Amino acid sequence: LIAGYVASAPAPQVASAWRDAVLAHPGVYLAHRWETFRELVGLTSREVFYPTHGRVDPNEFGYEHRPNAVSRFLVTYLNDACDASPVRSLGCRTWLYHLAGLAALLACIAWGSRPRRAAALAVFGSGLGYLLPQFLISHAADLRYTQWSVIASILTCVLAIGTLLQMYRSRREPVSPLRRVVRNPHGA
Repeated sequence: LIAGYVASAPAPQVASAWRDAVLAHPGVYLAHRWETFRELVGLTSREVFYPTHGRVDPNEFGYEHRPNAVSRFLVTYLNDACDASPVRSLGCRTWLYHLAGLAALLACIAWGSRPRRAAALAVFGSGLGYLLPQFLISHAADLRYTQWSVIASILTCVLAIGTLLQMYRSRREPVSPLRRVVRNPHGA
């Protein structure tokens, strides 16, 4: 019924009706967007929705996916993990990755070298730049739509681990007497 209506209505009329509905009821629209976004990042107690698309749909380009044992295992594992209870599916709750990425970014900013801070800002910012527009544009709450932002958060965590290891090593390195003299030539 809806598909018939949308298909028969001219595109400008559909766009105009949608815009009028949003402007007339912005609170309802924002509440809907918030619920969709919460589902997208796993901020609910329900199962995570559509974690991955384990195939390539028929297409005009002839692209095909020929699953092998590894890809079948990974797709099955991910789907089963995300369909589990909220506690068992924590790895599919992408808000945790984003929170960890934010903490890692702050660690890189606080203690990292200038190049590491720049890298962390670029990587995490890229993921955030991909995730935040989903609040307004995501048509569904598929977990797969957060893949880049999760990868960016993980990479930011790797940068933070490198920063912390670098800090730890620099504190444990014995300081040679020559370095002490160079740092403080007056001996004080």
